[in-house]
Amino acid sequence: MNVKSKPLNKAIKSGYVSKFKLQWKDIDNETYHNHISNELSQHNIENHSIEESMNFLCNCLKKAATAAVPSKIIKLKGPHFKASPTTLMLLKTSKEKYQLWKSHGKKNDHLKTDKILAQRNLRKQLRKEQYMDRTQFYNELMDNPSNDMFHKLIRRNRGSKNKDAICIIENGEHHYSAKDQTNSFSRYFEDLAVPKDNGYDPEFLDLCNIRHNIFDELCKQNSDEPQFSSQNICDAIKQLHSGKATDELGLAAEHFKNSPTTVTHFLTNCFNNIFINHHIPDIFKSGVPDSKTFDVTLMICLIRNLTSINPPINGFDSLPLPGETTPGSDLARIKFYRNKLAHHDSNTIDTAYFNTAWRDISNAVGRLGGQTMYQECQGLKVKYLDQSNQEIMLEIKQSLEEMKELKLTIHNLDMEHSKVMEILKDPIRENIKGTLHLLIYTGKSRISCDKINIL
Repeated sequence: MNVKSKPLNKAIKSGYVSKFKLQWKDIDNETYHNHISNELSQHNIENHSIEESMNFLCNCLKKAATAAVPSKIIKLKGPHFKASPTTLMLLKTSKEKYQLWKSHGKKNDHLKTDKILAQRNLRKQLRKEQYMDRTQFYNELMDNPSNDMFHKLIRRNRGSKNKDAICIIENGEHHYSAKDQTNSFSRYFEDLAVPKDNGYDPEFLDLCNIRHNIFDELCKQNSDEPQFSSQNICDAIKQLHSGKATDELGLAAEHFKNSPTTVTHFLTNCFNNIFINHHIPDIFKSGVPDSKTFDVTLMICLIRNLTSINPPINGFDSLPLPGETTPGSDLARIKFYRNKLAHHDSNTIDTAYFNTAWRDISNAVGRLGGQTMYQECQGLKVKYLDQSNQEIMLEIKQSLEEMKELKLTIHNLDMEHSKVMEILKDPIRENIKGTLHLLIYTGKSRISCDKINIL
């Protein structure tokens, strides 16, 4: 089925890289619903695997959004700086001079000279503004240092070629060219992305495997398969946060919140088939694993919904009372402190609060995992920083040294500037002053001004 839509996006020159943002507030609901309903009506879940069905749904939602939701350009390939009015005027003049020279056959005459002069003035203004921007940034960094300014300094050093590091050392080898530095970063991130057998704690890995086997056995022994209802899917969709970036599949919360009821029924059947077949499609396992998808909150959510654990008095979302020591209370206590500390609004923490939180977490872990895990918590409290944190600290130290050198350079420039200003304020130049001093010293009483060679 071919669906025609209005040309909502402006034409972009070939070779340009652009990004678009969907304007969900201007959605054509009728077109969006009809497109999805017509597509899903032609797909039979029973004749396809769960993987194929979920891929079909994702593509269907994206096609419907392209047809029914207008979009605007939010990024184009080009300069990333904010041009001043003077720069814009010089840029316009440079383009006009070029077009005039081009229209006359690109001859080697005064038009070419005017074009070169206009381009030279534009480059001069750009270099001037870039220098002023760097100077302003460094002055602000010295006067009001902060975490934001420090990370901005790191990003500038890792940015474009006129701001990057002079040298990158990799395994004792120095890289000076931009190509070698790019390859060095490529090898570094490739090494991070490749799974390695080493670097894992064998005991922790065994513990994770034991937990996985326990969950697997519990699911196999449970004869009552959980069933999702359409209302469960609707409630889950309502809890999605709007206005966020799309995931690795190109879907956002608005794709589901604006979808018709046919999508809800489709998802209900898919999730029920997952429980019946005991198979999670690979599409749900995609993406880069991070603490947002594999964290304490997720594990506790699985435990509280898939087991018969007793919740604490105030529920799993609040800090339990000090006297509550049940497994459910300890899990809620660990979850509370994890979310509290992970989303802390400051880079510092009160010592008393830290000790209290660490003691509560250690006691909870000890009651759940035994004396061995309790001792592990006590050891972690005084453990040295791991390798990644050491690298961060070394990077911070190096940046601080660069800031000190920069401050010293600025001080030397100020001293030289002061000397130049003193020289300019002196009405008698140095060569004349030396001549006068020599004449006075030799005892000559009359000085003829026409004998003084003023350079």
